[in-house]
Amino acid sequence: QAKVFQGTMMLISVVGVLLRTEMGLAAAHKIYAAACAFATAVQNALNISYATFLALTGVGIAVIAAAAVAMYAFASSMDTATSSVQNFNSASAETPARVKGIVRTGDAELLRRGVE
Repeated sequence: QAKVFQGTMMLISVVGVLLRTEMGLAAAHKIYAAACAFATAVQNALNISYATFLALTGVGIAVIAAAAVAMYAFASSMDTATSSVQNFNSASAETPARVKGIVRTGDAELLRRGVE
């Protein structure tokens, strides 16, 4: 364990000396700049994915709302049509059979003579 500890301490000392030199500072700065560039790219990717998520969620909600409005409009028009048919049927049931037929000019005379 002492050998491993001694080796680790020697490595830390070498890294410390390297960092104190101008070349070491330049290398550390380059590593830091690369890490910052990578972090910026990752953050931009996360921002884009979050914006995409929000856009798609908004589109999904809009599609659901449009479908609900279309279903309501269809149900309303079907209710109107059903009411119209019911009114026609009740009026037709109350109308006498002799009034229901369309009589053309001259038909009454033909019927009176018995000609069909």
